[in-house]
Amino acid sequence: MSKNYNDLYLYLVVVESASFTKAARTLNLTTSAVSHAITNLEKRLNTKLLNRTTRSVSCTQPGQQLYERLKPLYEGISQEIEALNDFSNEVMGVVRFNASENVCKHYIYPRLKEYIAANPRLSVEFCSDLSFIDIVAQGFDFGVRLGDDLDQDMVGVQISPPVKMAFVCSPEYIAKFGEVKDIKDLQNHRLGTGLINKSHYILNWEFFDQGRIVRPNLNYQMQTNSVYLLKEAALAGQVIIWGLAEEYAKEIAEGKLVEVLAEYAPTYDPLYLYFSQNRHKTRAMEDIINLLRYKESK
Repeated sequence: MSKNYNDLYLYLVVVESASFTKAARTLNLTTSAVSHAITNLEKRLNTKLLNRTTRSVSCTQPGQQLYERLKPLYEGISQEIEALNDFSNEVMGVVRFNASENVCKHYIYPRLKEYIAANPRLSVEFCSDLSFIDIVAQGFDFGVRLGDDLDQDMVGVQISPPVKMAFVCSPEYIAKFGEVKDIKDLQNHRLGTGLINKSHYILNWEFFDQGRIVRPNLNYQMQTNSVYLLKEAALAGQVIIWGLAEEYAKEIAEGKLVEVLAEYAPTYDPLYLYFSQNRHKTRAMEDIINLLRYKESK
C-alpha cells in the first residue's frame, strides 16, 4: 500500500464538507481533482467510501468507519504540530551549555538568572568543562571559548570584553614563602592549577613577556578541576593560583588575596558564545543569545 496519505486527509475534508465543491475550495483544488483523488482512493482500498449524488455526498458504512477512525488520528497530528509551534514560540524546553565554571559564574548565569526565574517551563543545564568538545555531537546547544576562531559551521556571538587574567595568593602566603617578583621566582614557590579533563591534562600557566605569550615549565603542587577549591587553597595561604581576574576581584578588594606578577598577566580575546548555524533555534535560545550578547558600555 502507498505510504502517501494525503488522499486520506482529502477524504476527511470531503466528508466534513459533504460536498466535493466545498472541499475543493477548502483545499484550493479543482472539483475534478478532488473527485479523481477520491476515486483513486476507493480503487486503492478496493472499497466504496462515498455515495454520490448531484447534490450531496454521504458515507457508505465502511466509509463512515474509516472517517471515525481517521478523524482522531489527524486531530492528534494537528495537536502535535501546534505543540511544536508552542515549543518554537514560547519559552520552554531545555537549553544546555558547555562552558568552564568561571565563565558560567561570571558571564552566563548572572545575565540569565532573572530570565530563568521568569520562565518556569524552561530548564537550563550548565556543564562546567574546559575540554574542547563537539557540542553538537555531545548534545549541547551552546559552547563558550576565547576568540571567534570557530569551525566553519559554527556561529559566534561575543559575550564579554577582552579577558584579563591574574596571579594571586594570600598575604599570609607571601609572609611565609616570600615575595614573587619575576617569573623565574615561581620555581621556588607552591602553585595550584586546573585540570582540563579527566585525562589529567594540566592547564599550564601563560605569561605575557616582552610582547609575547610564554609558557615556562612549572611544577604544580596542587591540581584540580574545581575553581572553588583552588581559591580556597589560595585563601588558606597554601598556593599561588592563576585565573580570571574577575574571579578574585572581591577578595583582592577585601585584602584577602593580593595580585603578584601583574605586569606578566595576559589579557586574552573576548569570550564567544558559539552554536551550530544549522541548528533550529527555539524562542528560548534566541532570547538567551540576545541576553548574553556583549554590549560595550558608553
